[in-house]
Amino acid sequence: MSKWKWLALAATLYLIFFIMMLPAQFGLWLVDVPKGLQVTGVSGSFWNGRANRVSWNGRTVDDVFWTVNPGSMFAGTLELDVVAGQSSMSNIKLDGTVGASSSGWFVNNLEFEMPANVASEFAPVQLQLRLGGYVVGKIATASQGEPWCEQLDGKLTWVKPTVASTSVSNPLKLDDTRANLSCNAGNVVADVSDDGRVLGLDVKGTLAEGQFIVDGSLKPGREFPQSLEQMLRFVATPKGDGSYLINLDGPL
Repeated sequence: MSKWKWLALAATLYLIFFIMMLPAQFGLWLVDVPKGLQVTGVSGSFWNGRANRVSWNGRTVDDVFWTVNPGSMFAGTLELDVVAGQSSMSNIKLDGTVGASSSGWFVNNLEFEMPANVASEFAPVQLQLRLGGYVVGKIATASQGEPWCEQLDGKLTWVKPTVASTSVSNPLKLDDTRANLSCNAGNVVADVSDDGRVLGLDVKGTLAEGQFIVDGSLKPGREFPQSLEQMLRFVATPKGDGSYLINLDGPL
């Protein structure tokens, strides 16, 4: 082998070693960090790193570990396997693949868990309620589109849910509640149902451009407090068969 080939091989190996040893902080210098996003306590390498805390508009995820998939970069994307919040002190736990391309962000096989009151902070509409229990999510695939999504296939489960407000002295215990998530013409769609013992939900919620829409029905079950049935008339329309129509919409 000629000396030029040896030099080319040595240069290539050095470049590979150099890239592998890039500090994790280097990635933050390259990336245009979104407004409101703060990353602190960064350590490790660009390829296998850790951040003690990632905060976005007041919402925090602790102990974030990531591994970059080098093969994704040949396709013009940045793909990371991420694990976060595994300590007992963390409110938000997640495990899955996230990334970005010229088309925007994407998510694959992402699982997460958080208290319901924390999950409510991510809602596009502020809820004047106190929520109990916890939310478990599984997102098979999701990607950015206009106005919200290009793809979305996932499921949310609200486990051991409770709801309280200033007008209700004791929290109302609900059934475990499930939402199947999908994308329709760029809008996020959630088909919501429960076990039927308390609220008997059969509702579709839609996040469209600049507005939310909720349509469907509920039919109070045997465990719904009769003392609260009068309150349902403020948010739903009686159908006469014990069920109520729900039709809500408003700006985001």
